[in-house]
Amino acid sequence: MFLFDQISLQIVNGQYLTAQDRLLMLVIDGLLLGFFVAMYIVAKTRPLGACIAALCVFWGLNLIVAIWDPSSLISGIIVKILFTVALIRGIKSASRASSLQKELAEVFS
Repeated sequence: MFLFDQISLQIVNGQYLTAQDRLLMLVIDGLLLGFFVAMYIVAKTRPLGACIAALCVFWGLNLIVAIWDPSSLISGIIVKILFTVALIRGIKSASRASSLQKELAEVFS
């Protein structure tokens, strides 16, 4: 996501944006990249919370962008669907793992 956005902004549409706008978009994209990398790291210890947070932020950003440009909901739909499916599967897996841990704790206590 970060890479495609930066290619689009810096290379393809760069001539239509000021240097200040390109820098602002680079900083915003960098913060988003940092957030999702942080969620990856957090998922190692708290997978359910990290997946829920990543899914909420992902769709929250998509809705904010859709207010500005409604056609963005259709743009990149395959990636959005794949990302959503992966996060929902992660949520289901984390939830199941948590319930299995509780069951094992009951059995061995």
